[in-house]
Amino acid sequence: MKFEKDPKVSFIVPIYKVTPDMLKRCIRSLIDQDYSDMEVVCVFDGADPELTTITEPYEKRGEIKVVTIEHAGACAARNAGFAESKGDIVSFFNSDYIAKPGMVRMWVEALKANPDCGFAYGAYELITQTRWVYASKAFDPWLLDVANYIDCGFPLWRKYFVPWDPECKSLQDWDFWLRVVKTHNVKGFYLGREVSFLAEPPRVGGLSNDSSSNWVDRVKYVKDKNGIKEPPIVVSSISWPW
Repeated sequence: MKFEKDPKVSFIVPIYKVTPDMLKRCIRSLIDQDYSDMEVVCVFDGADPELTTITEPYEKRGEIKVVTIEHAGACAARNAGFAESKGDIVSFFNSDYIAKPGMVRMWVEALKANPDCGFAYGAYELITQTRWVYASKAFDPWLLDVANYIDCGFPLWRKYFVPWDPECKSLQDWDFWLRVVKTHNVKGFYLGREVSFLAEPPRVGGLSNDSSSNWVDRVKYVKDKNGIKEPPIVVSSISWPW
């Protein structure tokens, strides 16, 4: 894929039950990136007058675009944001994330340098005292069938988008990336241990909390939907008894 200029990057940011400070720092971290051709589409998953006061100044200055839908979940919000976006590259960036300086430039350069890849992904850091980093893993489609190791916030070329599934209650990023890979027969470029963004740790009522509380059901939904059969051999260890 060749571009006479840098490709446009769209950030779709679903907003639901996040604190004003979290939303403000997320937006600021995106609009402060050293990359000119990008847009931020904030999607309210249901009206939120309090958080609207945060987005209004940015919207009036033309720094972001705001969309509001009836409450239908994160997947519906992401789909609505995608429909309003124009970017050659899209990222579904959670509203409690903080983009590190230079993140967009790093992503674009990686995707342009690896035209055989449909998306790029890598590490992120939890906003905790220990600053725990999830480094992810080198791309392997077989491993993706059995492990959820690519976060929803990483970028992909627009032409490889597949609609997010509103019926998927959690493990939504796993279902999404599985279908991107299987539908378009593309691979991902692993950015390595370079941290792209910071993320809030799982909280009560969040998607990560739902998946951990309903693990068997949520995994079964994704595997059944994507035709992933249980392997004949199961490997476990003392540290992962479940």
